[in-house]
Amino acid sequence: MLFVILVLFSVGQSSPISPSRNVADRWWSWPSGDRGDTELDAFFKELFQSFIDNLKEGFQNLEIPPMDPYLSRDRAGALTDNIMDVFVDTSETKSSGYSYFNIDSVDTNLDQGILELNMSLPSLRILGDYYLDGTVYAGDPVFGFGTFTVQLHVVSCRGFADFISDEQGMKISSMVLKPIQFEALSPYFDNLMVSAPGAKDHVQLEVGMDVISNVESEVRQDMTIALEKYVNEALEAIESEKFHGEDMSTTGGAQRYRAKSQLLIILLLLYFRGRADDLCGFFLL
Repeated sequence: MLFVILVLFSVGQSSPISPSRNVADRWWSWPSGDRGDTELDAFFKELFQSFIDNLKEGFQNLEIPPMDPYLSRDRAGALTDNIMDVFVDTSETKSSGYSYFNIDSVDTNLDQGILELNMSLPSLRILGDYYLDGTVYAGDPVFGFGTFTVQLHVVSCRGFADFISDEQGMKISSMVLKPIQFEALSPYFDNLMVSAPGAKDHVQLEVGMDVISNVESEVRQDMTIALEKYVNEALEAIESEKFHGEDMSTTGGAQRYRAKSQLLIILLLLYFRGRADDLCGFFLL
């Protein structure tokens, strides 16, 4: 902590950082040794994990609804490739498992004002109703209706965000969650009838992949908005708590660690604002 304080004193006149180009591209252009600050990484990791752990209940005070399970929009459209030409209608599509994501790592770069988030979970499940009609191999009929299940195995997701600073304090912006990755999937469509031998697995796989693409795109969009809002509300509350002189005394190891992390955020707020005089005054009080 003392080292961090000394660094802050030495660069207190730095100007605020503002995002300029693609977050992910900037991150990978820096040497790995220049990435991150251990205590700030731990603080954001705890903050992100708190968001994930509460996805089943949501956050009423922030108007963030429960997101596990997640109900997707009904969809209908054609799917065509060199084997099949089908029309698919899906409804009542629910995906679950998001609250079991584990925040594997958070890497921050203070000089560039950016963070990278990595999270994973063992499996993700998508359930719903479907109707399918069409042909395979340019003539053999395929038809099905009923329920479907798509199970994803060994799932991971990466995210990026910018730090910005203004008169209200520090916050994140330009939050981006990349498309989820998975090692395997198990699609099953009840009552799917395919006359051509060997074509059923292909139809289930391609329709299952289309379902995944639609669902995860919706979820990422809503989760990105909710996550950015949650983090910024927490940062605002931390700044307000310290500067308004409220009691930050805690009991227990986890609470003591949280208080130390919050203090670091306050120091960073002053650093990003370039307020060296305020920083000196902070320690003289």
